[in-house]
Amino acid sequence: MDVVEGNIAEVYVDVAVHEVDRVFHYAIPSTMTLRLGQAVRVPFGWRSVVGVVVGFCTESPFPRLKNIGEVLYNGDSVVTEEQLELARLLADYYLCPLSLILRQMIPFRLDSSSWPRPKTKKVLVPVVEAMPSDLSARAVKQRELLAALLQRGELSQAEITSPSAAKQLVKKGYAREVVVPVKEEPLVSDVTSLIRPPTLTNEQEAVLQSLLEALTEGQTSTWLLHGVTGSGKTEIYLRLIQEALLQGKQCLMLVPEISLTPQAVARFQARFGSQVAVWHSALTPRERFNEWKRIKSNEAQIVIGARSAIFVPLTRLGVIILDEEHEHSYQQEENPRYHTRIVAQLRQRTTGSLLLLGSATPALETYAASESGKCHRLELRQRVSKRPLPAVHVVDMREEFRAGHKGLLSRRLEYALNECLVRQEQAIILLNRRGFANYLLCPDCGAVPFCPRCDISLTYHRRDQCLRCHYCGHEQDVLRVCSECGSDQLKAQGVGTEQLEAYLAERFSQARIARMDRDTTTKRDAHERLLRAFGQGQYDILVGTQMIAKGLDFPRVTLVGVVGADSGLYVPDFRSSERTFQLLTQVAGRAGRGDRPGEVIFQAFNTEHYAIECAKNHDYWGFYRQEMAVRRHGAYPPLGYMITLLFTSEDEAELVEDAVWLAELLAQHLEGVGQIIGPAPCSVSKIKDNWRWQLIVKSGQRMRLRQIVAQALEEYRNHKRRTQIILEFDA
Repeated sequence: MDVVEGNIAEVYVDVAVHEVDRVFHYAIPSTMTLRLGQAVRVPFGWRSVVGVVVGFCTESPFPRLKNIGEVLYNGDSVVTEEQLELARLLADYYLCPLSLILRQMIPFRLDSSSWPRPKTKKVLVPVVEAMPSDLSARAVKQRELLAALLQRGELSQAEITSPSAAKQLVKKGYAREVVVPVKEEPLVSDVTSLIRPPTLTNEQEAVLQSLLEALTEGQTSTWLLHGVTGSGKTEIYLRLIQEALLQGKQCLMLVPEISLTPQAVARFQARFGSQVAVWHSALTPRERFNEWKRIKSNEAQIVIGARSAIFVPLTRLGVIILDEEHEHSYQQEENPRYHTRIVAQLRQRTTGSLLLLGSATPALETYAASESGKCHRLELRQRVSKRPLPAVHVVDMREEFRAGHKGLLSRRLEYALNECLVRQEQAIILLNRRGFANYLLCPDCGAVPFCPRCDISLTYHRRDQCLRCHYCGHEQDVLRVCSECGSDQLKAQGVGTEQLEAYLAERFSQARIARMDRDTTTKRDAHERLLRAFGQGQYDILVGTQMIAKGLDFPRVTLVGVVGADSGLYVPDFRSSERTFQLLTQVAGRAGRGDRPGEVIFQAFNTEHYAIECAKNHDYWGFYRQEMAVRRHGAYPPLGYMITLLFTSEDEAELVEDAVWLAELLAQHLEGVGQIIGPAPCSVSKIKDNWRWQLIVKSGQRMRLRQIVAQALEEYRNHKRRTQIILEFDA
């Protein structure tokens, strides 16, 4: 190696056109001082780009190094050293460029135009220290204004009642206008509740003591809190965080959906006030930037947020909590397809913190880890105040149809809903499909309108009189005649939440009905407003998709109904049974959380499936045993290891050629180690004009599987194959 005089910075550049998975060396000018994690502008080819300083060295294989151009953002680091360490671990785990991980950690693009400028205001300040003797007594307004300035130190333009007097004071040299930053208020106020925390049950007390001992002893450990719905897991979280704060540690609390954030924030604000910061994708750029600054400066001690909050720059992190840790929404859908639970486990390693995973229906991977001793398990088997779990009934819709009843709700659910309304209680009705109908069908020729950009039928939305794609957002007017044969007999097929809402409004005309799905919660704070109104009793029935199934705590809800309880079983995914069981168990847990008992009614055609039977009996352990037997037979996680390679390209022929090429290469390396499934088109073969194929590799040897895939991908790139590949790890 050639020795280069002076220090050398290792910089990861932020190039949006393509991923550059390597560091570049730049000379540090003698007049410049750098720290890890700072953003810098550097020359890159014929242009200048922005990068992050990720290391330093004194030698470089390159004899001539370009100088770093400038340090950005007033020299403030955009990532911490702990975040850099975490980013390296994640890049290695997910076999992806470090730059992709760094982008998840920085809440803005690394160019100066995206950095939100601080708000400022003009104020008037005094130049003199006392009332000047030569200021005429007849200048009453000027003297009054100057007296106020001398007393208060500054006045904003809104507080100045006489602009002409202010202008004269400036002209005479007694005052001047200056621009000062505006202190922006945190999203969470500093008001705490005086309500006394509830008394813990014996089960809660035992669980809390185990966690507090681990926290006090500084154990870097993972805990699973498996507690039935309504067993008081949130109070455990609150007490654990309270103790962590007393020990000078910071806490990160994650929830799976933005819709759950308002309720979580309200409970935590009542206990901790403005020590709480909020983090999720619905924040405006300025709110996100301001919360990031509060977190980074240690002004906030607790962060509550959705998936992306796992990356926030807490510097004294002592406790990480994943509530509803089983939820699929913790899985990132874009590249890199990280799972928040995996990131939390790696971050626990970099911070030496305590990780608590809470759920009434833990992911099989998590529960299996607790069975094998890889994490500690704590149980809450009873609801608080010894409230009973709701009674669950399963209605066989085949029998309903045979009896001539073809309504959306079974006779039993309609009767129970009517009784609930008579008692002036509340009900939740779940249907996990948006829109009015799944699609429009021409009965004459069988044609169905499809999205022009995706391989999926368009969903009919009656209120907006449109056909909408739920993948890319494409919209078009509702067809009046078939585009294929001209028939005017188009029929709406299938049922969505919009149709269910209309059906309920017709059958229960006196009921006040609210609908909660992506179509009704697009506006800012829509989740919070709707849930607050329901909690205040402004609605009798809440209809919605899976976003109403978890985390909600409304004491007046005594009835829960599920339309199409078995619909999730037919999704082509090895986790379909698990997700069906989790969804049904979670939504059932919304009933009977107050003083009145709850009732739950599942409507299904496949009533004999063990996922529905076990959800009916609140039997997680029975489901775990049966599902693990199925996974064992197919060598699926957590009893085997699996990596899915998703190929995406606008050129289908090139995609197929590249997928087959890589499959053949993997087959050579995997012989005797694992198996390959595919390549084959995805269940939705085109999204946003990009064709999609997938290839699945499975093995019982985790590290060997990762090595083989990493080696094959390197050969793939060396052969300049152009199809993009996104990896998803199920291990």
